[in-house]
Amino acid sequence: MQQAAAKLGVSEMVVRRLIAQKSLPAKQIVKFAPWMIERSHLDLPSVRKEIRRVHEGRRTGWVVSEKQTGLFAEPNWISPKNVAVKAAKARWKRAAKTPRPTP
Repeated sequence: MQQAAAKLGVSEMVVRRLIAQKSLPAKQIVKFAPWMIERSHLDLPSVRKEIRRVHEGRRTGWVVSEKQTGLFAEPNWISPKNVAVKAAKARWKRAAKTPRPTP
């Protein structure tokens, strides 16, 4: 991967992204093993096009899994802090409504 990145003039992360997008053919013998990239695949038109886009600052997006959840919560979601604040306000209102004994 380092050699491919050096030959293309990009970072290893760009090479990983190209592999994930299936723009750059690569093989792994087993999961977590190093990627095997044939030198001739670095000259493929699809790879050259993506590398040109990276060098021009117009890179394509990262492949996102459909199973991946969003970073932010749904709009109707209530955080534990909000629940605690609402409960405290309700207690305060109840306490304000109860009559206090006079001394």
